[in-house]
Amino acid sequence: DKVFLLPKEKQFAAYLKRALRYSLILPIVVSFLGSGLLMPLIVVTTGWSFQTFFLFLVMLVCMIYTHLSLQSYGLYHLSSTTYRSWWFVWLISSLLIMTGAIYWTPWVGVIGGIILAVCLSSIWQNKMKQSFLDWEKMIQKEQNRMHRIYKFIQLFTDIPEVSSTVKRRKYLDPLLGVVKKTS
Repeated sequence: DKVFLLPKEKQFAAYLKRALRYSLILPIVVSFLGSGLLMPLIVVTTGWSFQTFFLFLVMLVCMIYTHLSLQSYGLYHLSSTTYRSWWFVWLISSLLIMTGAIYWTPWVGVIGGIILAVCLSSIWQNKMKQSFLDWEKMIQKEQNRMHRIYKFIQLFTDIPEVSSTVKRRKYLDPLLGVVKKTS
């Protein structure tokens, strides 16, 4: 509710910082598991040691932190072109850093990831101090998030908040001949 949250805007910055730290937990665990699964392939194909696993993990944590910082920056009043521009900068620099880490040396990923996280996050933090939160955007994002969760849960049970619709896809009509009719 905007009316309730508006007076708390100054305190909300501290809440967003704690939320950012909390939001890092799941992606770090998934990155740890994914890197652990892919590390034997990297060791076999490149001849690197298993210690490079930790270098890749540090790089991924820096990239995840930067991406979550970008998402929190997107909650403030800024134009969609500004947000897309920063997202594009994050994407291209992340791809370049990961490419350098894989095809050159993992230290490029660690150093590049740390530089990316420090530089972009500090730029965004300074811009966030000069701007105000976009409460309508935040409420809309939360409603979209809850709707996605409800749609997933609706696969298993009925959810009154989500209406189910059936949509015909004509391009799949030839597959109907494959299915045997039972009546």
